[in-house]
Amino acid sequence: MKKLLSLTLALVLSLSLCIPAFAVEQSGRVEHVYDLGDGIIAIVGVEPVDDTGIMPCVNFSGVASPTEVIPMSMLPSDGNFLDVRVWNDEAKNSGINMEVTFKVTANGKTMTLPAQVVEPASRGYTQIQSTNGEGLTAHVVTTIKAIDTPSVRYTFVFSPEEK
Repeated sequence: MKKLLSLTLALVLSLSLCIPAFAVEQSGRVEHVYDLGDGIIAIVGVEPVDDTGIMPCVNFSGVASPTEVIPMSMLPSDGNFLDVRVWNDEAKNSGINMEVTFKVTANGKTMTLPAQVVEPASRGYTQIQSTNGEGLTAHVVTTIKAIDTPSVRYTFVFSPEEK
């Protein structure tokens, strides 16, 4: 019995050391989850635009010609969850894609998440969450780049909250 328990525990521990990113795809949505350590996770993904609303703290539209860089920060008093979304505002069949990259610093740890290609009428996003319930000190630098075109229209939303 001890050998079986030891083997099972060794297998579980080995699996926990695997690549920290796992892809999930649901109805056009693709997400990757990254462990930033110290109870902080980052989710990055792309999904089709629907009518699901979020309560933005910062919300504005712009044009990346061809690149736009947007730095934003939050304090622990702002909450333990951060949602950053970038909509591709081009017409659905226009073929104008954009690349969105998030560089996240959360509670002193920095990680550049893999770039996401965002098609027209879709959005790229990252969500940063403190899994231990403590507030976040976070800084996110979002880079929006037009792909194979001189510019792309976008809407940016930065929304910290308590979950």
